[in-house]
Amino acid sequence: MQHWSERELLDRLALADNAAARELVRRYERIIVSSAARHRIRRADLDDLIQSVWVALLAEHRTIRNPEALPGWIRTTAHRLCVRFTRQHRTELCADLAELPLADERPGPEQLAVRADRAHLVRTAFAALPERCRRLLTLDLSRLGYAEIGSALALAEGSIGPTRRRCLDRLRARLAEHLGDPASP
Repeated sequence: MQHWSERELLDRLALADNAAARELVRRYERIIVSSAARHRIRRADLDDLIQSVWVALLAEHRTIRNPEALPGWIRTTAHRLCVRFTRQHRTELCADLAELPLADERPGPEQLAVRADRAHLVRTAFAALPERCRRLLTLDLSRLGYAEIGSALALAEGSIGPTRRRCLDRLRARLAEHLGDPASP
């Protein structure tokens, strides 16, 4: 069992690394099986579905910009292929498929840590914004109308949108500073 990150797995997959392919199957095949069970794919068709997901990953792995999204990409791809498959074959759930272990849908410790780190970065970047931007963005999130926001901040309704855009641009810039990559906030 390897302890590669999703980025390392995708990079190794690009180099046709068989060990990385085996590790992907070990980590994520249950996601595909769970999707198949929910869509009532027959056990006899399960191998074809699993293979289709892995072929799609081989063809599309370079398009996955956020490696942490790999489990979600696999889940979405499996779902779409199941829907397509069931439309074509109108299958019934077999007892043996119902007995297969399902994937735990809860985020794992690594995903929780990544989420916590990102939330901390967003809070830090938000706190570094000028007070007026923080107030505007907070009021905007509360789903108030422009009239109420304008009244609370003494802004003309017509200037709220452009001001909001400038505040969001500042927030993006602060996040880019913290992340070190302007394309990843």
